[in-house]
Amino acid sequence: MDPYDPYLPEPPRDWARILKQSRYRRRRPLGRWAAGVLLLVSVGAVMFQVGQAVAPARPAAAQPAAQPAVILPDTGHGAVSAATTPAPAPTTTTTPPRPRMLTLITRNIRTEADPNRVYLVPGQVTAAQAHDGKRPQFVARPGEALRVRVDNQDRYIHSFTFAKARVNLDAWEGTVSAATFRAPSTAGTYQFYCRYRKVGMSGTLVVRGSPAGDQ
Repeated sequence: MDPYDPYLPEPPRDWARILKQSRYRRRRPLGRWAAGVLLLVSVGAVMFQVGQAVAPARPAAAQPAAQPAVILPDTGHGAVSAATTPAPAPTTTTTPPRPRMLTLITRNIRTEADPNRVYLVPGQVTAAQAHDGKRPQFVARPGEALRVRVDNQDRYIHSFTFAKARVNLDAWEGTVSAATFRAPSTAGTYQFYCRYRKVGMSGTLVVRGSPAGDQ
């Protein structure tokens, strides 16, 4: 095509403006994308700052309790420290003391026609002494644990009745009975007896000294 052909159309007079608008439209999508990215970054930064401002303070992580350091003996290479768990304290159980035994024998030291039923104590009150009027006497500390043993060698029932400790032990004929109790906590002399034949069958418990718990 001949550029000098007189029949070619002439360019429009505002061709420069049209060319400039065409170039601006090609750049507009890139500019919009960049503006959008910048806006998102700005919004994210603002939200992060707001979250840091209103978020509660986080507690520090709990640290494990420090174990006591044990210094091992020097073996020539210097002391060595090691964290060990202390051994639990040994548990001790206190065994209560065994009750002290008190022995009584019930017997008729006369005949059935003329009976004389008494308390006897081995090594303390014999039949002859009981015939002369001697009565058993035991000594205990305040609150001491005691165990009375009644050996009934008679043909009738007898008892060991100690009202202060609320003991009422029956001993049938030809049997042995026992009961455990504690001596009164107050020092003094207390009487025990046979509730079936009180006259002539009695004795005393003398409480004195330090309490049983004080060794």
